[in-house]
Amino acid sequence: MTGSRLHLRLQATATGLRLVACGRLDAATGRQLGQAISLALHRLRAQRLTLDLTAVNAIDAAGVAALIRGRVEADRCDVVLTIADPSPALLHAMRLHAAGAPSGGETGLVCIHVPRPVRRCVLRPRPLRHRRLHPMR
Repeated sequence: MTGSRLHLRLQATATGLRLVACGRLDAATGRQLGQAISLALHRLRAQRLTLDLTAVNAIDAAGVAALIRGRVEADRCDVVLTIADPSPALLHAMRLHAAGAPSGGETGLVCIHVPRPVRRCVLRPRPLRHRRLHPMR
């Protein structure tokens, strides 16, 4: 598979490190993702690692396995690993993998965050409560 390419970019954010992937995540590129996750966990010592796989246009079983290996490695390092903004192809592959899992459809190995519409909350100021001062006795 000479046409398989995966571009990775590692960013520091306020909540930890963010690894942005673009391209195919398959047998040819899974090792590249694993090396990037290891770098973030061991050398950069991230407290939280977010994988942004929005631009991943194809994923196969080897790509899912690479994600699971990354999650297991993050668990060993006590790091929270989250997949943010997954592409439709990734969601479909993860659902297929979960359906074929022997544990009844729940792998529990990869946490996927699907963005939802933001609900706006109107904060109303609380009335000020004055404390009565007791005169000194």
